[in-house]
Amino acid sequence: MKKHPEIKWSEVARRSITEYLAELADKISGGELADLLKKDTVEAIKSLKEDEIAETYREAVRLEWERMKSLTRAC
Repeated sequence: MKKHPEIKWSEVARRSITEYLAELADKISGGELADLLKKDTVEAIKSLKEDEIAETYREAVRLEWERMKSLTRAC
C-alpha cells in the first residue's frame, strides 16, 4: 500500500465489500446472514430507531458529498 499512495485504498475496500455483499445476497437469506453475525451485533441492529437510522443516513450522505467535492476541486 505504501508503494502506491495514489490509490484510494478505502475506496478499493469499499468496492470489494459491496461486491462481496452483492454476491452473498444471492446465496443466503437475511436470516442466515443474521445467524452468522454475533448476537450483540444483531441486537444492536434491532435496537436502532427509524429516526436514528434516517439521521445517520443523512449524515453519511453529507459526508460523502463533502468527500466528493474535495476530490473534484481544482488544484
